[in-house]
Amino acid sequence: MSHPNPARGDHRAEFLLHARDIATTYRPAGRPPVRAVDGVSLGLERGRTYGLVGESGSGKSTLARSLLRLIEPDAGAITFDGTDLRGLSRRELRGFRRHAQLVFQDPFSSLNPRRTVGDALREALAIHRIARGAAAEGAVVEALETTGLRAEHAARYPHELSGGQRQRVGIARALILRPQLLVLDEPVSALDVIVQEQVLTLLTDLQESLGLTYLFVSHDMSVCAGCPTRWGSCVTGASSRRATSPTCSLRPPTPTPSSCWIRCPAGAAARRGACSPVRSPPRRRRFRAAGRRARCAGRIRRSCG
Repeated sequence: MSHPNPARGDHRAEFLLHARDIATTYRPAGRPPVRAVDGVSLGLERGRTYGLVGESGSGKSTLARSLLRLIEPDAGAITFDGTDLRGLSRRELRGFRRHAQLVFQDPFSSLNPRRTVGDALREALAIHRIARGAAAEGAVVEALETTGLRAEHAARYPHELSGGQRQRVGIARALILRPQLLVLDEPVSALDVIVQEQVLTLLTDLQESLGLTYLFVSHDMSVCAGCPTRWGSCVTGASSRRATSPTCSLRPPTPTPSSCWIRCPAGAAARRGACSPVRSPPRRRRFRAAGRRARCAGRIRRSCG
């Protein structure tokens, strides 16, 4: 891949990945097309984190996959380290994937239940023809230890691991290729609060030690506040706002669902200060609850009368 020349003032010197006017449409059979991403532009600075926040169904994951060309966008330009990704052939695209890896939301479904952890990591090395034999075994152990696991975890199957351990395996599988960019698609949403904090701390430590660039996708403002240095919101497929150095006191972009505005994990709150309280449920839920109470009261009166 070509490298940017800072002397020319090229934006590539600032951004590892730069996307402009990305649009992606789903075309289900027998149904009208759905525009999932519509004209989104963003830039990922080298060694930094960009947090992409939005409600469920707003197109966050579609945008993340479009940037990696796991889903082909309909329009727009994507540049990675000075290379036009949309102009790459299938063979050239395989070489690019070594430099940009995806960590999936559900660590259990992203692992083959019939293969051990070691097999999953060695497979990545074999596909990209990086190492074999003893060299591959050493790389597997190194990747596991880097993510806080032990060498004996290589012989275990996914069902023998906890949720946090499985997510660490997913991170290790991405890191074993020594990428420059990690796309983290809701990496802690399937984990409990304590394990969330552990995984977020691990990601922060890895970024500092390896100089990684992150695209952090989440629906949870409090989780994103603990990691990104730049962030944007995704509302119905469009990027609506950008900010820097997010904290828990930042108000979410409008419109943003109440589910995005929740408490921080306990450890994160201790480090970053007080978090905003959980909002009350939507009004229609309160109306439904009031209706149920009224119906129950009526039945009690009829049964007692």
